[in-house]
Amino acid sequence: MVVENHFWDTRKCEQHSDLIVGDPCRFLVKVFEMYHPQWFERVGTNEVIAFVVKTDKEYKTQNFNVVLKDYQLEDTSFSYSKLSKCSREEADVKAACREAVHRIIFKLKKRYCFSRCPISGLEINLDNAEVHHYAKSMRLLIKEWVDLKGGFSEVVKYVNQTIGGGTITCFNDEVIIQDFIKFHNQNTHLVVLHREGHSMIHKFQKCLTDKQKDILKKFM
Repeated sequence: MVVENHFWDTRKCEQHSDLIVGDPCRFLVKVFEMYHPQWFERVGTNEVIAFVVKTDKEYKTQNFNVVLKDYQLEDTSFSYSKLSKCSREEADVKAACREAVHRIIFKLKKRYCFSRCPISGLEINLDNAEVHHYAKSMRLLIKEWVDLKGGFSEVVKYVNQTIGGGTITCFNDEVIIQDFIKFHNQNTHLVVLHREGHSMIHKFQKCLTDKQKDILKKFM
């Protein structure tokens, strides 16, 4: 609660804190990326431009609410108290795995630019494209691969040391990079969706038509 209280206690408005931007915003993004279990599923690759602290109407607690560029989440609230207790080792390995397949993800987005999302029907472009893992989620892929390699304490030996406050965490061994890429490609399927379609998968909104639900089931 200490972090929320810092911004809450200095607010000028009774209902919410001032917008949290700049370095404090970038710091919070990094923390949530590394430690919040639902960050990537809910925010995806959308650009975070600010946070604001608000009181949860149901639980009466202060939570961070994310403000995204050109996109509005149905639920913007993220609790600082619910951050995963995974070690820094685990967080760094997960970030390095995501970085290892970054080029594959980006190339796939480019390939399907201007096509139609199979779920939402909306046109896909680089700004709204999301790549969804199905058959096996990215989280499960990382866990299984790390287990095969001897656990997080062993794999973290191949992760670079982030210098000077840099934000890119990656593997520093090409053999390890290619090994994870191979495991990733052999054990999951990818589909490019519009962010609205991607949101439908993770929220399974009640307003979906029967046809949309049938399509959705293929990617879950």
